[in-house]
Amino acid sequence: MEETPMPFDPDNTVAKQCDGGKPFDPDRGLDGFALMLFRLRFRELKLSQRAFAQRYGLGYPTIRDLEQGATKPTPAIRLIVAAIARDPKGMEAAADDARLMAEGR
Repeated sequence: MEETPMPFDPDNTVAKQCDGGKPFDPDRGLDGFALMLFRLRFRELKLSQRAFAQRYGLGYPTIRDLEQGATKPTPAIRLIVAAIARDPKGMEAAADDARLMAEGR
């Protein structure tokens, strides 16, 4: 499913109307692991939640729920995200290898 781009809004009019006149801040409300994951995914890697999940062999609902604070990160997911932060290209290659192993190649 393709994501629909947001319409260009140079004055942030839509966000101000929807949020009591405050400019949109995607970091607001996030803290701890959720904030770190969001910043890695969105600010550093510039990926949507779906693209991040697909690139690194993770489930989209997992990434969504972690960023929304609906799920607490397990030690395994903390390790995976830390490894992605340290070496995004290396973890992408590892995810590709894991996909090939799962397919029996």
